[in-house]
Amino acid sequence: MLSRKSNGLCIRAILARLFQESRGEVMAKRTLRVFVALLFIAAVMPPGAQAENDGRKHSRKSRKSVKVDLRWAGAAILDLAQGKNFDPLTMFQTQAKGKPGSATLLGINQGDAMPVIAPDVKGCFEGADIKRVPTVLNENSVVATFKDLSVLNMARDETRLGEGFACIRFFPFRFDGHVPIKFTGGFGRFEGASGEGTIRFEAKAVIPGSPLISEIGTIKGTVVFDSDP
Repeated sequence: MLSRKSNGLCIRAILARLFQESRGEVMAKRTLRVFVALLFIAAVMPPGAQAENDGRKHSRKSRKSVKVDLRWAGAAILDLAQGKNFDPLTMFQTQAKGKPGSATLLGINQGDAMPVIAPDVKGCFEGADIKRVPTVLNENSVVATFKDLSVLNMARDETRLGEGFACIRFFPFRFDGHVPIKFTGGFGRFEGASGEGTIRFEAKAVIPGSPLISEIGTIKGTVVFDSDP
């Protein structure tokens, strides 16, 4: 015959076993419900939807708009042998400061061989021998290289030529102008950039008759490019 103590131990063991079995059944039921729910989600979700959503998370970019407000100065070489009717090819390199950062500018200009000569152009200096509208340049391409080695390209905007003008005095040489431009992509943070702006410039010969000229000017506008969220 078992003692009361032994009877108590047996009863406790039986109750513990029943509790464990009951708990196991509950956990099994919960696991089964979760499994069924996952099967349902997989059945109703279109093929590749999850992969597509994950791809969008990593590839989604927003378009960022930044003001361009640069002052620049430097030198250019006027190659008269390359042009006719005073449409020389000019190659220039300058330094720029302002927004969106300091940069080195390298570019080329070439004058228009058949400009419209205007009797008066607003913004021209006194004593100009030639006043041209629309813009004098049939080639105006500039590459701006920034300190982080990002590159922004810009070129003459053919859709806005009526906004440009040029004023030229031969002796002593001076050449002022205003050229509408568009931003045409680049590298680094300006990959795929677009937008528009204007270049204003003033150029003077170092000495009379010299092909080496000094230049100052500004670039203003708005550039739009992709930005990570």
